[in-house]
Amino acid sequence: MGEVPNLVSGCAYGSQRRRSTSYRLALRDVCDMRIIGLGLDLVEYESMRSLLNHAESDFIAECFTDAERARIPDGVHRLAHLAGQFAAKEAVTKALGTGFSDGVAFGDVEIGRTEEGAPFVQLRGEAAARATALGVDAWFVSISHGENAAIASTIAVALDDSTG
Repeated sequence: MGEVPNLVSGCAYGSQRRRSTSYRLALRDVCDMRIIGLGLDLVEYESMRSLLNHAESDFIAECFTDAERARIPDGVHRLAHLAGQFAAKEAVTKALGTGFSDGVAFGDVEIGRTEEGAPFVQLRGEAAARATALGVDAWFVSISHGENAAIASTIAVALDDSTG
C-alpha cells in the first residue's frame, strides 16, 4: 500500500523519538494502532497577551520547563510561540483525560522540537504515570499559528508491535 503522506508533523514512540526527515509513517508502522486519546486546544493571542501583561514571569516559570523556556524567542514571534506551546501542553492533558488536574502539573508535559523543528511530547511525573496506565506508546502532535490564535492537536496511541 505504500506510505501515508503527511500523517504527522512529529511522532514519539515512548521515550524514543522517530528521527525521519519526512515524518511520514508507513502503514506497517501503524498497523494495530489504537487511539487512546485526542486533545485539541486553541489559545487566542489576546488572551495570552493579557495573561503575560498581568504576570509574565510567574506564568512562564510555572508553565514551561527549562528546555521550553530556553526556546522562547524574543521579538514578534514570542506571543505566537507561547500560545502554540501552551495549546500543545493543554491538548496533551486533554488526550490523557485529566487536564491540569489529578496531580498532572505543567512541568509534567514538555513540548520539544526535533532537529527538523517538528514538535514532540515528553512526559514525566503524574502525566507519564497516567500515559503508562492508559497504554500510550506514541504521540502525534501538530501546532499551527493563525492571525489571531494558535491551535494544537494531539493524539495518544497504543501500538501493537507483536506483528513485527
